[in-house]
Amino acid sequence: MIQFIKNLFGFKKDLPTNIDPPLSEMERECWLLRVDNVRKGSGDGFNNGATECYSRTVPEEITVLVLQARVALRKEREDWVRNYGSSRLKKALDCGLLGASLHLYYTEVLHKELGSEWRLLEEIDICREISNPSESALDALKLTREKLPKACLAIVCGNEAVTTTFQHRTAFRCV
Repeated sequence: MIQFIKNLFGFKKDLPTNIDPPLSEMERECWLLRVDNVRKGSGDGFNNGATECYSRTVPEEITVLVLQARVALRKEREDWVRNYGSSRLKKALDCGLLGASLHLYYTEVLHKELGSEWRLLEEIDICREISNPSESALDALKLTREKLPKACLAIVCGNEAVTTTFQHRTAFRCV
């Protein structure tokens, strides 16, 4: 069971086990939350019902693995901020507020990897399916798919946009 948990988190650094492909950050966070819920005795960690497999008490070894996963994830973020982060993000790290600045962190990672014209879709953004896309939107989609094969078109806040999934968040770029 411990090897299963190690494989599940897909550690990249500081831990002996690595799987290919590693789990995304969001998937690791979900598993951490689920394991925490089991330790607290609130069901199976997946829902409020009890299942035989996950309703048992989590052994201490798994708790240690959860803590190691959190430390490794935090270290990955901190290393990225030290190497590539803005002065604002570095100040948040120095003040111990990186966890409260994750939107900024993901925005900066997005800009570093895809370019500054990309934005993260927020709850206030109105997004709907596109119909009858313009030629320029089709050209933008074709160009984007060379780098991001799963990109698609949408209407975001009334504008045609190319959208993609980025670290389990929706990112878009207006056409």
